Amino acid sequence: MRISDYFNPVGLKRPQYTYVEPADALCSALDIYTENNQITTIDKYDAVIIGVPEGRDTLNADTALAPDAIRNKLYQLSRLHSKMNIADLGNFKTGNDIKDVYFGLRDVMVELLVRNIAVVLIGGSHSLTYSAFLAFKFLKLQVNMVLTDAKSDTGNYSERMDSENFLSRIIDENSALPLFDLTLLGYQSYFTNYNQVNDLNSRLYSTVRLGEVKSDILLCEPLLRDASLVSFDMNAVRQCDAPANVRPSPNGFSGEEACQIAKFAGMSDYASVFGLFEMNPSLDRSDQTAHLASQMIWYYLEGLSRRVKELQHKSTLEKFIVRLSNPVDRELVFYRSPLTQRWWIEVPVPSREPLLLACSYSDYQTACNDEIPDRWWKIFQKVN
Repeated sequence: MRISDYFNPVGLKRPQYTYVEPADALCSALDIYTENNQITTIDKYDAVIIGVPEGRDTLNADTALAPDAIRNKLYQLSRLHSKMNIADLGNFKTGNDIKDVYFGLRDVMVELLVRNIAVVLIGGSHSLTYSAFLAFKFLKLQVNMVLTDAKSDTGNYSERMDSENFLSRIIDENSALPLFDLTLLGYQSYFTNYNQVNDLNSRLYSTVRLGEVKSDILLCEPLLRDASLVSFDMNAVRQCDAPANVRPSPNGFSGEEACQIAKFAGMSDYASVFGLFEMNPSLDRSDQTAHLASQMIWYYLEGLSRRVKELQHKSTLEKFIVRLSNPVDRELVFYRSPLTQRWWIEVPVPSREPLLLACSYSDYQTACNDEIPDRWWKIFQKVN
């Protein structure tokens, strides 16, 4: 893949101030595609950053300005204490037709995914999630998707797909293989059509209200640990922490919670795509949302640098067996990592090895109380 065929080089003015010495800043540890620095091969990178200045399919039109606004803050943050090779490939060339963006970006992501390179997408519209889905679909890779959003984005797309309905397009185009699981994380009921939530639940997908996550942020960790595609709409963050959106709300995740979600995504065994969307610089205050978005990306990369694929060493996990009697006589098998204290549960699959599903200690407690954990039951119905 020739970077110059798909991307425009990064061109930023030197910031007025920095938080750390230049040698300790993240930009000094990145390989950045600029007019004076050509990137000719991508094989050596563990992760890449892609800006997509696209706002034609969203009411948040100036979100097309977000990639460089976020970069301007991201580059000033401290470099990571890891040996990961990270590149910023620049801004994707958007062209005249937005369909070219969807499918061109898909082609780029296919090249990255086959090389096991993690991708950070800086949008742009939330509908760019569709491009990431198309890349997994093209490669016939199973997708576990987590969408963090204040609403469901499952409107009618019969005339045109946009940021309000792209999820319906993904679900309708899905076959048994690509989209295995979907979680709508942090939705706010007063912004979300009740029938749309019911439809997602009837398809055995998961919908988690904002209040549930805020009561215990660790509840979303297992969902993100199993995710391969994590897409974050900045309207999921409360207005006082992220004002740069045409639909800000006084309720939502705090900045700290948003960063924790990003870090959980980075630490996931599988999350190879992390997308950040719908940040509108023209509505920002003192670059507050750009600061938060850059810190979320930093936390994703930091989580990625600490990724521990414990399931590759299943023999090191502690095993727990819980026998249920109500409503059925069944054994549930749990595993716990002595290193990280993370939990998994076995889901039996006909004629195959059991699926190990990320879970929480509270799921283990639920089973000990003679109840079947909800997420286990949904996945069990999908594979049996």
